[in-house]
Amino acid sequence: MCKKIGLRRKRLSPHKLHCLSVPVCAEIFLLTEQSVLRFLSAGIVGFFVCEDHVLNTGNGLVTRGYLEDLWAATSSRIMSTVRTHSAYCTDSSFMLRIKHIMLLFSSTLTQYGFSADKVYALLQELRDHYTEVLMQRWVTRFRDVFDVDNYHPMQVDTLAEYEEVVASFPAAAALPGMDSAPFPRQLPFSPMVPRVYGEVREFVVACVRFSEDLNLSPEEVDETARKATNALLTRTLSGCLSGLIRRANLTLLQLIQIDVNTLHLEEANALLERHVSEVTGAPADAPHMARLQARSIFKDIRVEAEEEIHSKLLSKMDEFVGLADYEWLMQEPRGTCSPWLSDLLAFLTSVFTSFTNLPVKLAQMTCMSALQHLARSMQVL
Repeated sequence: MCKKIGLRRKRLSPHKLHCLSVPVCAEIFLLTEQSVLRFLSAGIVGFFVCEDHVLNTGNGLVTRGYLEDLWAATSSRIMSTVRTHSAYCTDSSFMLRIKHIMLLFSSTLTQYGFSADKVYALLQELRDHYTEVLMQRWVTRFRDVFDVDNYHPMQVDTLAEYEEVVASFPAAAALPGMDSAPFPRQLPFSPMVPRVYGEVREFVVACVRFSEDLNLSPEEVDETARKATNALLTRTLSGCLSGLIRRANLTLLQLIQIDVNTLHLEEANALLERHVSEVTGAPADAPHMARLQARSIFKDIRVEAEEEIHSKLLSKMDEFVGLADYEWLMQEPRGTCSPWLSDLLAFLTSVFTSFTNLPVKLAQMTCMSALQHLARSMQVL
């Protein structure tokens, strides 16, 4: 008996030293995927599997209570270190691979009777950081879409091209008279609309990927996906669109096209709602389901765009009026208006023509405001 007690005391000291060394090792194992796997499998899992074997064959050399206390202390240190170091991770793919390793780690130790509650709690925390990392990626993706867009209405020359657009943006099929229109067909929105819609759909899929195998119900996954998608819309996409509208190099016609684009993106809200439900597997008509805020976001952006359109339009008109030069000593009128006024009228004609796809009331108000501004400007010449 004395020999067994002495041997047990010798074993306790290495256990404590090993437990205390976990944070130091953890600082190293987060550097690469292989080092994470090696540390968790050989360093932690291997250690506790061996101790479990000693528990079952050592005739009292190790007790279950002692192993549980050791696991509680060790797992707390591991989770704390992973939490700290994951905060610096900016690679969503790497975070997914770490998640799978952590799931294998917890599943293995659960088979030996150790609780994995802390691991799952940590993974749900990491899911929030994963979402933030995704949103940072989508800032770049949205900006790339805006940079390559031509801000002109799309034109499709064949049925195949039209079907390709409808496949990427199903709302195009609901445009009045579009199915029966002859080719080439002109769509009211620019290529930015189906591309932004596609980017939001891809974000939903990427977001849900981290929630897989976390023992969450479809409703919980759906709630998480909707919360993340709303954050993408209200923070990321809204911020990118707001920055786009304020670009100094945008022409008035391009601003008008952006305003038109937001109208059609707003109408895609129902399609995005359905897509989230399809990806998460949750019912689309659940009573307490959070709704996507695409409609309100695009309305707010449209208000910003319309204010910028109004400002640019009046500013451009002032440039034409500033060119006014009258010959006050003219003997007889020439019967034609001044060249600056002809140029201004041609400019306004092109602008008002581009209002075709805007809401009627907005187009009427903008036209009236422009003409009133022109009348006031001419009165003070």
